[in-house]
Order: sequence, then structure tokens, then C-alpha cells
Amino acid sequence: MSDDAVTSNGAASAIVEGTLEWHFCTEADVPHLAQLRSAIEYVDDPIDQLDEQCILDDFHALSPRPGFVSTVGFGPGGNARAYGALEPDEHGRLWMRLGVHPANRDKGIGRALVRWVIRRAREWHHISAPGEELWIGFMHEDRQGPARPILNEGFVADWWVFDAHRDLSVALRETFSPPPGVTIAPCTMERLSKDVRVVVNRVLEHIAGSGTVSEEQWASQLEQIREHLSWLAIDEETEAIIGFALNTVYNDETTGEPIEGWTLRLGVEPGARHLGIGAALVSASANGFFEAGIPQAGLGVDTDDPHLAEEFFARCGYIADDRVVRYVYRELPAQEA
Repeated sequence: MSDDAVTSNGAASAIVEGTLEWHFCTEADVPHLAQLRSAIEYVDDPIDQLDEQCILDDFHALSPRPGFVSTVGFGPGGNARAYGALEPDEHGRLWMRLGVHPANRDKGIGRALVRWVIRRAREWHHISAPGEELWIGFMHEDRQGPARPILNEGFVADWWVFDAHRDLSVALRETFSPPPGVTIAPCTMERLSKDVRVVVNRVLEHIAGSGTVSEEQWASQLEQIREHLSWLAIDEETEAIIGFALNTVYNDETTGEPIEGWTLRLGVEPGARHLGIGAALVSASANGFFEAGIPQAGLGVDTDDPHLAEEFFARCGYIADDRVVRYVYRELPAQEA
């Protein structure tokens, strides 16, 4: 049967290809999917691992039509061997999830799943956002190599995410100073409450796919920020904020002792970049953590140029973890004749 087949009532088909028995996912499939994920994770050792409860929560998150956007394929022994799903988010974007048992790889199943998800996405998009661009995202760990089934179907890598850490158990060897006319100053709650969100949003406006931070969101984030460990870059002539490093501390859950100083937000105004302000902010943060007796510094990086970002943070003494890459598939709306 063609993988484009439809059921007798005109609904979308769950069939992906012909080597497995496919049906739309139901809650009864969750234990089988958990066993499949366990086999995948044993071989791939992914950063994000899913137990049965996580899979059940994800299934319910696909409501009200989880079957329409998720399919699972079973082998002759009655074990789940592959799955694909499409998850809408609150911004109207669609995220693809898929997995193939290691023993069933290199048989075209992955590519067939990608095609199936794209078809479901078109149908979903036609109903929920007609006339708008179709956007499908997929997160993949860089260390696993290129996602060939994804690339072969028109997905393009456009964004990378990774964490980076620095050992602070020994004295810091380098310090980066700001350029002339710029001061790196300790943060204050008054400036955090009034001025910093405006600068954060100006920085975010120049990052593709980023949304701005609302007053409500900012109020929640203020609860995490440690002002005495956070830093602002100040233009000495105008006294305007042109950069920020907003930091917090993570403690050991058992002892309560600090284990890592973490930079929650790091940014520099677009017109003030490439002057050394970012490095000075990172340096001030690491020195502040060190003086507070915190043994490690860390931060999360989102970038469209992972090599440049890794080089920058390496100069600041940070070692990058494994990267996760975002692949995106886009279709412009069809033009009416």
C-alpha cells in the first residue's frame, strides 16, 4: 500500500512504508515506545533521554488529535521499531520527532518517516494557519553526524545550542578589559527592574527566531538573577547600558553548597559588538564566581555560527559540551493563480 494512502473515511493514513506494520499512536503504545526509546538511547546515548512517563506526557501534549500527528511501526515480533510525531508549539511552529530502532536503520525508514511528517504538517498547517509559511523544526545532536534523512528532504541546519563550562578551582590566568569609554559595573536591582529588560529585548530583536521578554516574564526571571554576581557594560559618555551578563548560582541539592555559577543572559548591543565588551563581561562573571568561592562557571550558548562561538568562549577559558543543531524545513504558502 502506498504511504500516501488514506483511510476509507478520507482521514490521513498512518502508513509510512511497507516493511513495518503502522498505526496511529494510542496511549496503549506508550510502553512499547518506552522500550524502543531505551534501545535507541542505549546505542546513541542522547543528551535528552525519555522514560515512560515522559513519553506519556508528550503523548497527552499532542492532544486534541494525537493520532493524526503521530505514528508507530511494529515489527513481526510485535515490538515497536520506529515512530514519528509532529508537535505544535505555542508560537505556531511545528516540531518533528522521530526514532528508528538501531537494527532497522539504513533501510529507508527514517527518510520515509520524514516524508510522512512533512505531509502531516502540510495538512495540519492548511487547517490551523492557511496562507502562512510552513515551518518544521527538528533538533539533532551534532556528534551523531549529519542527519542524512533530514537533509535529503530539504531541511537546513540554521541554529546550534550547547553548554560551556570553566573550572574555577585554580586561579584565573587571564582578564579581559573593556575598550576605552566603557565600564564594566556591578548590576543593581534598580537597573535590573527598570532598564535592563529594554536592552535585553533590543539584543533579542537581532536574533532570528527569538521573541522579546514581557514584563511578566522578566519579573519571573528577576527571581533567579543574583545582582551581586551580575555585570553591566556602561557607555561612560551616555551612561547607557550597552551590554549585560546576568548570573545566578546553582547549589548542590544535598549540601546546599554552590557548585556552579551560571550566566543566564549574555548580550551586547548590536552597535557595540566586536569591541571586546562580551569578553570583558564573561571575564568579570568568571572572576566574580571565583572570588565568591564557586568552583565552576557555565553558560548556555545559542548561535548561528557554532565555530565562532566556540572559539570566543575558548578564549575566555570555557570548554564546550556536545552541540545540538536545529534543522528547519520551510514552505512558502502557495500563490493563488
